[in-house]
Amino acid sequence: MEPIFACRLCDEGSGLGGLAASAFVLSLLVYIGVILWLDNVHIGTSNGMYKAIQAEPWIADPFTARLDNSNYLYFPLYGLSCRLLDWLGTWRGVAWKQLAILNAFWASICVAIVYAFVHRLSGSVRAAALAACFHLGSGFVLLLAVINEDIMPGYTLVFGAMALAALWFDRPTVSRVIMVAALFTFGWLIEWRLIFPTLPALVIALHVAGQSIRRRLAMVGVFQVSIVAVAGLVELFWEGHNGAVGLHDLL
Repeated sequence: MEPIFACRLCDEGSGLGGLAASAFVLSLLVYIGVILWLDNVHIGTSNGMYKAIQAEPWIADPFTARLDNSNYLYFPLYGLSCRLLDWLGTWRGVAWKQLAILNAFWASICVAIVYAFVHRLSGSVRAAALAACFHLGSGFVLLLAVINEDIMPGYTLVFGAMALAALWFDRPTVSRVIMVAALFTFGWLIEWRLIFPTLPALVIALHVAGQSIRRRLAMVGVFQVSIVAVAGLVELFWEGHNGAVGLHDLL
């Protein structure tokens, strides 16, 4: 019976992966279609134009570009991504438009996360599809997926961390807590403001887990140490780079 059950779990996982990938592709097509239809990536805010200007040194020469404390990983990530879009011939040299395409990509990943999360909770393809469509078309996500604002990659990583925590933190393990902490940390290192509404919620979730008080406190400790450790590794990676700061400044 055990081998049969294991094979069934593998089949379910493979099927869910394919459906989530389909949600990603369909979402990306919708978002890109809206970008092309609107032909205006500055709707709602012009902040993305300034972010594009800041990203240009990272596109031209990432070895000399300056790091930004509040978007420590954003400009390296999007600078490299814009270089890739230049290579592909997608709006070559027009960073302020390329940022919108990149946001559509990350927003589509987030829609796939929503699909996978709801499917895992409910076991229903219909419920997962409806939740994914709702998330895709919600005002916050739809707007920021088709303009050049800077929140979407960090939002997606933090959202993914919250989804994993929702699935795992009722009975957390060390490895799972470390994975959530790492994903969460990469998210707020892209956009620092994301740490404030999310960190307390994740810590509270560990405090109310269905385990002993001692075990719960240990998991909170693992979570906090993991955040500092991941941030420390990022700090070491950029040590000596133009604009690099110490771990204290990152935290």
